[in-house]
Amino acid sequence: MSELIKIGAMWKGKTKAGKPMLSGTVNRDTRIVILENSHKEKPNQPDFYLFFTANEKKDEDSSDGGGSSGGGGAPMPEGVDDDMEKLPF
Repeated sequence: MSELIKIGAMWKGKTKAGKPMLSGTVNRDTRIVILENSHKEKPNQPDFYLFFTANEKKDEDSSDGGGSSGGGGAPMPEGVDDDMEKLPF
């Protein structure tokens, strides 16, 4: 087996709808979100979806964590939970 290369870090969390998710970073500019496919009906459909998004610049004077909800980016693939649209980044 090839040597594994660590490219980022992930944290467990929950979506606003209370469903499990993983979120983290690849680098200072890129965030990752992994969501379970809650619409899976057949074994050949994916178990999880992986999303990359631009990491928003945080205001240094702000202590609330910054970010915005929804907005911009490519449309979600068919079958992805609607609450993905409500994630804070």
